[in-house]
Order: sequence, then structure tokens, then C-alpha cells
Amino acid sequence: MQNPTLAPANPLRSLPTDAAYLASVLASISGPIVLVGHSYGGAVITNAAAGIPNVKALVYIAAFVPDKGEQLGVLINKYPGSIIQPATRPVPYPGPDGTTGTDLYLEAGSFRAVFAADLPAATTRLMHATQRPFSAACFTDVTTSAAWHTIPFLGTDVRGRQSHPARPATLLLPARGRPARSPTCQVPPTSR
Repeated sequence: MQNPTLAPANPLRSLPTDAAYLASVLASISGPIVLVGHSYGGAVITNAAAGIPNVKALVYIAAFVPDKGEQLGVLINKYPGSIIQPATRPVPYPGPDGTTGTDLYLEAGSFRAVFAADLPAATTRLMHATQRPFSAACFTDVTTSAAWHTIPFLGTDVRGRQSHPARPATLLLPARGRPARSPTCQVPPTSR
């Protein structure tokens, strides 16, 4: 019998909300789980996998790997090189509780350089048009659990991206493990 592959959606609303959602999906799965996170998804799996006994491995692909108490906004500014924050366009949205949140979109003129510089321009235009926004709250939310302390993990670092600082995209992963190196942009699965 083949193990199923699932790709749950990442809501991109806040780290606590996104991690809780993913943890609920993980809790519904019987059998061993290898959990993979890309970019911000690395922070989500770091928090969501904590305490889920059947998560047997974590894989970080061009991802953030925060420790408990860390914030992505602090990590992304800790080392020089990222051009993602100035390349974003804030768009307010109404929250279900009546508050106003802020979605961040990558600007059309910056998208390719920031996120997918080694892909054809036509591909990046489509990626830009179909991007899902990222809530600004995700930059300030605090990591409450770091599952990589207790679950085996590995990660890839990419060299052709400017969305993360000059330090490896798998922020601090060299201190936490040995990443594989990939000479691609921020989206290795679609890279040339």
C-alpha cells in the first residue's frame, strides 16, 4: 500500500492560525508523516509539528527555520540582502472580528527579481498575477514551538533568490543542520 501525499493549503493569515490549521490536518493522518515547508511554510511546519508523534521528519525547502521566540521580521532583517519587504504592496483587509489586517503582495516590477529571477518572464508574470497574499502579521508573530529540536530534519538553501537575506534562506540552518545547496531562485521546483 502506498502512503498518501497531501498538500494542505497554507492560509497565510498568521503564524498561530496557520500552524493550528496544519496541526489539525496532521492530527487527522494515521501513519508516519514527512512534513515539507517552503519559504514561510518552514515557520508553519516548525510550529505545527511540535507534539505530533507521527511526524517523523521535517524538510525545509528555501525556508525559514525559526527557533522558539523568534519572529520572521526580525530574522529577515538580521542579515543583509533581502529585498522582499521594500518590494511588497500593502493592501488592507477586514478581519472577522472587525479589525483591519494587512495583506502583502509582491509588486509586479519587483516580483521576478525577488522571487523567481531564473524563470522566464512569461512564467513570472503568471506567478505574479496568481500570487496569494501574505498577512503582514506573519512577520511579527512569535514562534512558540521549534519542532526541529526533537524531529529529524534537513533543508535546502537556494543561492539565486533575494527574498531572504544573504544568510542562507534556511535561516540559521547551518547551525541547526547541513543544508543541501541549490543554485536556483526561491521556487526550486519550477526553476530551470
